[in-house]
Amino acid sequence: MSAEPTTLTEPAPPLERVAPEALADAWASARADSADAYRRWCGAIRGERRGAYAAYLAAADREDVAQDVFLTTTRDTERAADDHAS
Repeated sequence: MSAEPTTLTEPAPPLERVAPEALADAWASARADSADAYRRWCGAIRGERRGAYAAYLAAADREDVAQDVFLTTTRDTERAADDHAS
Protein backbone atom coordinates (compact mmCIF):
# COMPACT_ATOMS: atom_id res chain seq x y z
CA MET A 1 0.00 0.00 0.00
CA SER A 2 1.48 3.36 -0.97
CA ALA A 3 0.64 6.64 0.72
CA GLU A 4 -0.84 9.46 -1.29
CA PRO A 5 1.44 12.50 -1.59
CA THR A 6 0.50 15.45 0.55
CA THR A 7 -0.63 18.53 -1.34
CA LEU A 8 -0.29 21.92 0.28
CA THR A 9 -3.31 24.10 -0.25
CA GLU A 10 -1.61 27.21 1.10
CA PRO A 11 2.04 28.23 0.99
CA ALA A 12 3.98 27.77 4.19
CA PRO A 13 4.61 30.94 6.17
CA PRO A 14 8.08 32.48 5.98
CA LEU A 15 10.31 30.83 8.57
CA GLU A 16 10.83 34.06 10.46
CA ARG A 17 7.07 34.06 11.18
CA VAL A 18 7.09 30.51 12.58
CA ALA A 19 7.24 30.43 16.37
CA PRO A 20 10.62 29.28 17.67
CA GLU A 21 8.77 26.78 19.86
CA ALA A 22 7.26 25.16 16.76
CA LEU A 23 10.70 24.89 15.17
CA ALA A 24 12.11 23.41 18.39
CA ASP A 25 9.23 20.90 18.47
CA ALA A 26 9.92 19.94 14.85
CA TRP A 27 13.58 19.40 15.66
CA ALA A 28 12.77 17.32 18.75
CA SER A 29 10.33 15.21 16.75
CA ALA A 30 12.89 14.67 13.98
CA ARG A 31 15.51 13.74 16.59
CA ALA A 32 13.14 11.18 18.13
CA ASP A 33 12.35 9.74 14.68
CA SER A 34 16.07 9.46 13.95
CA ALA A 35 16.73 7.68 17.25
CA ASP A 36 13.87 5.26 16.58
CA ALA A 37 15.16 4.56 13.08
CA TYR A 38 18.65 3.95 14.47
CA ARG A 39 17.29 1.44 16.99
CA ARG A 40 15.32 -0.34 14.25
CA TRP A 41 18.47 -0.52 12.12
CA CYS A 42 20.51 -1.91 15.02
CA GLY A 43 17.88 -4.56 15.71
CA ALA A 44 17.12 -5.43 12.10
CA ILE A 45 17.56 -8.98 10.92
CA ARG A 46 19.92 -9.66 8.05
CA GLY A 47 17.39 -9.33 5.23
CA GLU A 48 16.01 -6.04 6.57
CA ARG A 49 19.23 -4.20 7.42
CA ARG A 50 19.64 -2.42 4.10
CA GLY A 51 16.16 -0.92 4.20
CA ALA A 52 16.47 -0.06 7.88
CA TYR A 53 19.78 1.68 7.19
CA ALA A 54 18.23 3.71 4.36
CA ALA A 55 15.36 4.69 6.66
CA TYR A 56 17.85 5.74 9.33
CA LEU A 57 19.83 7.87 6.88
CA ALA A 58 16.65 9.60 5.71
CA ALA A 59 15.56 10.26 9.30
CA ALA A 60 19.02 11.56 10.21
CA ASP A 61 18.93 13.90 7.20
CA ARG A 62 15.54 15.25 8.31
CA GLU A 63 16.93 15.79 11.80
CA ASP A 64 19.91 17.71 10.38
CA VAL A 65 17.63 19.95 8.33
CA ALA A 66 15.32 20.60 11.29
CA GLN A 67 18.32 21.47 13.45
CA ASP A 68 19.76 23.80 10.80
CA VAL A 69 16.43 25.56 10.29
CA PHE A 70 15.92 26.03 14.03
CA LEU A 71 19.43 27.34 14.70
CA THR A 72 19.56 29.58 11.63
CA THR A 73 16.09 31.02 12.12
CA THR A 74 16.46 31.69 15.84
CA ARG A 75 19.92 33.20 15.34
CA ASP A 76 18.58 35.49 12.60
CA THR A 77 15.61 36.46 14.81
CA GLU A 78 17.95 37.30 17.70
CA ARG A 79 20.13 39.41 15.41
CA ALA A 80 17.11 41.31 14.13
CA ALA A 81 15.94 41.95 17.70
CA ASP A 82 19.43 43.17 18.65
CA ASP A 83 19.49 45.49 15.63
CA HIS A 84 16.14 47.00 16.63
CA ALA A 85 17.28 47.44 20.23
CA SER A 86 20.41 49.39 19.24
